[in-house]
Amino acid sequence: MYEIVCKLKLLKSEFRRLKKRTGNLTDNVQKAKTFLDKAQSLFTTYKEDIFLNLVKCCRRVYAAAVKLEITRGELLTTQHDVTQEFISYFQNLLGGSTTHRLLDLGFLRPALKHTITTAEASLLVAPVTQSEVREAFFDIDVESAPGSDGFTSAFYRAAWPIVGQSMFEAVDEFFRTGKLLKRSIQLF
Repeated sequence: MYEIVCKLKLLKSEFRRLKKRTGNLTDNVQKAKTFLDKAQSLFTTYKEDIFLNLVKCCRRVYAAAVKLEITRGELLTTQHDVTQEFISYFQNLLGGSTTHRLLDLGFLRPALKHTITTAEASLLVAPVTQSEVREAFFDIDVESAPGSDGFTSAFYRAAWPIVGQSMFEAVDEFFRTGKLLKRSIQLF
């Protein structure tokens, strides 16, 4: 876990620097396309797995940039439009106006006769697998962050060929030891 935190911390300053220079969605699409072209050229030349993984990551970044340009590429000029976009974005991110009703399921108790078997119980404490960790990361909404490090699920999806093994090892370590890093080591 410490290794991952250190690596992400190093990336954070680079992402902040890039964020200051970015903003034009069309330029971002063009940059992503350029990176993809270079990655494909490297793979064509060297035919190594590392370059194939780089091509896959660049494809994801390019697709995300295109999608972002299409969905958020509209220039908002009035205060009202900007306010509405802001509200809409956070309503979608936080679940909108969905109301939650409490349901009293007490009436179901008499019908619940199933208790878990020894085999089912053993599954609850079985070691976590790489596919389970990947699935958990990929089930998170792309604009949400799985932790307080500020990296969104989209980042982890795009970089999975590079960070996936480290993320699995960190999650596995937590399940084996029950220990997390202290707050003082977090990225913020």
